[in-house]
Amino acid sequence: MILDKLNKAIDDLNMTPVKRSTLLISYFISNFLTTFLIGVIVLIISFIYLGFVGFYLTFLDVIMLFVSTFCMCLFGSLLASIIGTFISSQGAHSAVSTLVSSMYGFISGAYMPISQFGSGIRNFLSFLPSTYGTVLFRQYYMNGVINQLQTVEHVPSEITEQIRLSFDGKLVLFNNTIPTWTLFAVVIGTSIILLGIYILLSNLKGKKN
Repeated sequence: MILDKLNKAIDDLNMTPVKRSTLLISYFISNFLTTFLIGVIVLIISFIYLGFVGFYLTFLDVIMLFVSTFCMCLFGSLLASIIGTFISSQGAHSAVSTLVSSMYGFISGAYMPISQFGSGIRNFLSFLPSTYGTVLFRQYYMNGVINQLQTVEHVPSEITEQIRLSFDGKLVLFNNTIPTWTLFAVVIGTSIILLGIYILLSNLKGKKN
């Protein structure tokens, strides 16, 4: 999208009968498909790695990891597309991408568990939609290992529960554990809101042009 703005290809595309909103939606679809493909490849590589070191995932865990990847790629692509509509230079795009990816990845618990922070910061970070996606991934990756510890190693449930909480296998907000369906609901609901915003921006830009 940004390269088309820089080399003026966007002007040529705007001269075609294709609506501006359709053009912007196509940018999003392309972004999502590319992101999802990369996400699936990385997911498969993780399964291969686990096959060598210890594969404890159930079939349901594998399926839900693919579903989680789909949901988070949808969320990330929509967020990136919305930001991209306001950027017209490669330098600005690089700066914003670096800032958002590094900062947002850190505060959403992607780089280190948010359980390591104080309760106030944890509660604040728990309002970020991507935090819910992070917990989904860790939850499904950990399910098989936790079950192995409980059923085979006979580790007390109190200890395994603490392990799960320490690695963000569960999300606790104001001392209340957030159920799995709520994690999905927040990610999907936020994606729907972002989609509405992106469509609105596309239509507004189309009318402006």
